Amino acid sequence: MIASQISIMSNGTLHILDSRTSTSYDIPIYQNSIRALDLQRVQATSPTHPSDQASRNLRVFNPGLQNTAVMESAISSSDHERNTPIFRGESSSLLSVILVGLSTYLALLPDVTPGSTHATIYQEDLALADEILLRTVACYAVVFALVRCHHRNLDFHPPSINRSYFENLFTMSGLTDTLTKEPDPIYLSCWRRFSLLNPDHGMALSVFAAVTTATSLTDPISCLISAVTVAHGRLHFGATEFAQRALNKVNGAENVPAFLAEVKSGKRKLFGYGHREYKEPDRRIPFVQSILQDLPVHSNPLFKIAESIEAAASKDEHFQSRQLYPNADFYGNVVFTSIGIELEMIPAAILSHRKMGIMAHWREYMGMYP
Repeated sequence: MIASQISIMSNGTLHILDSRTSTSYDIPIYQNSIRALDLQRVQATSPTHPSDQASRNLRVFNPGLQNTAVMESAISSSDHERNTPIFRGESSSLLSVILVGLSTYLALLPDVTPGSTHATIYQEDLALADEILLRTVACYAVVFALVRCHHRNLDFHPPSINRSYFENLFTMSGLTDTLTKEPDPIYLSCWRRFSLLNPDHGMALSVFAAVTTATSLTDPISCLISAVTVAHGRLHFGATEFAQRALNKVNGAENVPAFLAEVKSGKRKLFGYGHREYKEPDRRIPFVQSILQDLPVHSNPLFKIAESIEAAASKDEHFQSRQLYPNADFYGNVVFTSIGIELEMIPAAILSHRKMGIMAHWREYMGMYP
C-alpha cells in the first residue's frame, strides 16, 4: 500500500458478528485493509479440537500471503485494477516504456550509430541524415501505438502507405470509431491542428537534451531518447498531465472558489497556470480554445472547472498582480482527453508533436558541422 493514497471511502469500520458466540466486534478499516492483530479479539468459547487452537484467538489462513499487505510504504505500490504501477502516489509514466521501444529499435540498427561505422556519416551524407530522421519519426509513431495498445489491451493494426502519418498513428493506436474502425475526421483534424502548435517551443528542455546529445554527432534516435527521458517531469511535458490531475482534485466547478483560496494560501498547487517565461497571457491559448470548440468538451466536467478557474482568476487580484494566466497546458490536457488519450499517455502524445521540432534541431546541427 502507499501512504499518500488515503481517501475517506477507503477508511471505515468492519462490523463482525461471530455466529459461534453471538459476539459483535468493530474492526477499524484503514486504506482498505484491516490489521491482523485486531482479529485477536475474536475468540471461541471452547476448543472443539486441539488442532483448532481456539484458545489462541482467531487466525487468518492466507497461503502465500496472497491477500496480505505486509507493510506500509510511501515508495511504490500497484493499481491491479488498471494494471498500473504507482510510484510515490503517481502512476509510472508510459514514456519509460516508449524509451524501451526506441532503444530496442536503435539496437536493431547498429549501422545508424556513428561509432559503429564512422564518426561523420551524417555530416558527409545529409541525404542519409534525412532518411534516418524520417525513420526515427516513423519509429516513434509505431512505438507510441504499441504502448497504447498494450496499455489498453487493444489490437495493434499495422500502418498503411495509403494513409497519412497521423491517420496511421490513430489507426495503429486504436484511436478509431468502434464501428467503422476508422479515425474520426474531426478528432484527426483537431490533432493535426494541435500538432501545428506544438512542434517547437524554442530551446525547451527536451530540445536542449536532444541538442546536447547531438553535440557528440550521434544518430537521431539517440537524441530522441534523450528528449523522451527528460520529458515526463512535471516542469515539462508532465505539466499537462499534472494540470489535469489538479482539475480532477477540484471535483466540480462549484468547488473552484474554495480551491483557489487554498492555492492562494499555499495549501494547493495549480498546475497549468503561469509560465516561467511568459508574463502576459499565453498567445497559444486562443488557438487551443478554437480547437476545443470542435470537440465534445461542453459536457466535460474538467472543461467546466477550467473555465470557472480562468473566469475567477481573471478577476482575482492575487493572480492578476502576479501576472498569472493559464498556459497552453491548462487547456491542452482537455484536447488530448477529448480525442481519447488517457491521462498517463498525455506526455507521450505531446512528444508525438514535439518530435518533429526535435528532429529539425538535430538535422540543423548535423548541417552545421560538416
